[in-house]
Amino acid sequence: MKAYMIAAIATPALVFAQQTAVAYGQCGGLGWTGPLSCVPTASCASVNSWYYQCLPTGTEIISTSCTCYTTTVISTYMWAVTTKTTDTATTTTTTTATTTIPPVTSLALHPLIKAKGKLYVGFGVDQTIFSDGASLNILGTEGGQLTPLNSMNWDTIEPSFNSWNFAITDQLMSWALANGRLVRGNGLVWHATIPGWVRSTLIKGVLIQYIQNHVSTIVSRYRGHVYAWDIGKNVFGDSGGPRTDSHFYQVFGNYEYLDYAFKAARQADPNAKLCLSDYGIDYPNAKMNTFIQTVRDLMARGVPINCVATQSHLTIGATTTGGYYAALYNLAVGTGLEIHISELDIASALPVTALTAVQLAQQKADFTTVAEACMTIPLCAGITLWGISDRYTWLTGQHPLLWDENYVKKPAYAGLVNGIL
Repeated sequence: MKAYMIAAIATPALVFAQQTAVAYGQCGGLGWTGPLSCVPTASCASVNSWYYQCLPTGTEIISTSCTCYTTTVISTYMWAVTTKTTDTATTTTTTTATTTIPPVTSLALHPLIKAKGKLYVGFGVDQTIFSDGASLNILGTEGGQLTPLNSMNWDTIEPSFNSWNFAITDQLMSWALANGRLVRGNGLVWHATIPGWVRSTLIKGVLIQYIQNHVSTIVSRYRGHVYAWDIGKNVFGDSGGPRTDSHFYQVFGNYEYLDYAFKAARQADPNAKLCLSDYGIDYPNAKMNTFIQTVRDLMARGVPINCVATQSHLTIGATTTGGYYAALYNLAVGTGLEIHISELDIASALPVTALTAVQLAQQKADFTTVAEACMTIPLCAGITLWGISDRYTWLTGQHPLLWDENYVKKPAYAGLVNGIL
């Protein structure tokens, strides 16, 4: 589903209008043009030559080694390059990076789910996180993974052929790498976000080249630094048939375009998880059946798919314990692949000023249901919340997340914790 920060993406310079960087924000480094000082509660510390970060007083720094990729010209970002080396010289090769692990409480979501054997709790974010200190602090203390909300959408990252806008994703990747977080890449081939120059392409062979170039360029840039990619997104119609409004389906007449996308991604990064993602497969239905069969068909054709993602955009009170568990179970048994809950939010059916006590209690129970199902299904790897607080959400006025508009934990937070435990 399309997230909420499109306007902010169009004007990334606004992020750096502030005089000081917030805690966990960037405050220097090669090529950096933003603030060079921090809020009074944090100090600017060198993580490496291209990334300085505002660290809260008392934050522990844990040093780790990092194999980096550079060209003969120093790049602002270590992945935007081509030659692998192991030297620590500052002019051309690798650096020794430091990973900053923010302090966490005993019930912080990511360490809690890690202790139970899962990989992560993560959040969907984009560049406005760096000008929102409260959200950045929550990400730093609660999250073990981040997913770009909109900055990897085709019309944002490649608005014209082979003309690339990597500024936002590079910044997010810098923060994740410096802080030891996993990254999920989002929506490389998604019909709803293709630019006009792709949409106007009616020749199958040309469209194949566009898909291959687009996927290969992005995945190659971040090779080795992204845990999983949602390669194909929102492929199927709500009734279980093909999505007939998809330009890809209109040109191909089938799902063959996915073959080219997945194969290009695998060639670009042999180790990343490659997922097919969709919404509306969070309970047993015809769409889920089509989704599972298509994944099986892809595997039968030798397409390198090794994970599936259920977005899980849910409505308060509409998620039954048996239904959601059955959905994850069917995905596990039907595909045998790793499962990601990739865009979780649980919203009121319509915008309201505030949730009632009954709705808050039901939302809490629904988050418990989702977490319990993931914890019960061994192939479920982790949970990504599609945003941090109700202040910034694509579901305006529907209060779908764990923190309210004032960054106060809602009962939903305890619900997710209960499900993990």
